[in-house]
Amino acid sequence: MPHGVVTYASDNKALALAACRETERLTGANGGATAVCYPPDTKRPFQGKAQRFESGQVFAGFMVLLLAVLTSVFVGHLIVRYDAFHAKLELRPR
Repeated sequence: MPHGVVTYASDNKALALAACRETERLTGANGGATAVCYPPDTKRPFQGKAQRFESGQVFAGFMVLLLAVLTSVFVGHLIVRYDAFHAKLELRPR
C-alpha cells in the first residue's frame, strides 16, 4: 500500500506496536513499500512541504477570472438586448 496508512488498534498498546514493528520488518525485507511504526501517543513528523504559488500562476488565475467576468457581463448584455428587441417587435401592429 504505497503512500498509505496502516493502523493497529488494540487495548494492549505494546501488542499493537509489536504487530506494527513486525509488519515494518517484513515490508522492508520484501523490498516493497516500507511501513513506518510510531509508538502510541507520540507526535508523527509531517512529511509534506507547503506549496507556494508562483507569480505566473497567480497572474494566469486572475486573467481567467477576469475573462469569465467579462464573458458573463457580455452574455447578460446580449440577453437584455434580445429581450428589449423582441419586446419592440411584439408591440408592432401586423
